Amino acid sequence: MLHKHNLFSFAFSSFSLAFKCQLPIYTTRAFFFITQLFRMPTINQLVKTGRTKRKYKSKAPALQYGINKLDNNKKVAKAAPFKRGVCLKVSVMGPKKPNSAQRKFAKVRLSNGAEILAYIPGESHTLQEHSVVLVRG
Repeated sequence: MLHKHNLFSFAFSSFSLAFKCQLPIYTTRAFFFITQLFRMPTINQLVKTGRTKRKYKSKAPALQYGINKLDNNKKVAKAAPFKRGVCLKVSVMGPKKPNSAQRKFAKVRLSNGAEILAYIPGESHTLQEHSVVLVRG
């Protein structure tokens, strides 16, 4: 009977010879990569649960719903390419470490009640608090 260690050393004997690996094969990154290959579901597991589809994740989740004002402000699945909003705060921030610039952004309350941070493109802008803006995704 082959043990797991023997199976991996057999599978990687040519790999370790080709790259002249000095460490034992089970301490290399290749071991962790190969263990992922052997993690297949059994037939019984597939019969019991089946495969699940990955859910689509929206890049602009605040634009994916609206609010029904007549029915207790309930959220309604009503996606839109643009939404109207009101600026709550306009300010600048710097990006993470290797880059340096002044990124302009505004905190906006959309017509569906969501509060988002919206990037302001271009070199200059005339946005202030309480400005009405159109946000695109």
